[in-house]
Amino acid sequence: MWEALSLLPTGTNVSYGELASAIGSPTSARAVAQACAANRVAVAVPCHRVVRQDGELGGYK
Repeated sequence: MWEALSLLPTGTNVSYGELASAIGSPTSARAVAQACAANRVAVAVPCHRVVRQDGELGGYK
């Protein structure tokens, strides 16, 4: 997941479900969201580019 996330171009947003599908696990949107919430290196891993299905920010910290 981290590698797929780091490959997102600047200015691009993706939903948790879309990222889960991109890594071959389309039913793991919640796990993707939890991993993003646990991200401690936001400068290196841009979790702010992952949003809810409705396009809004989730529990981003």
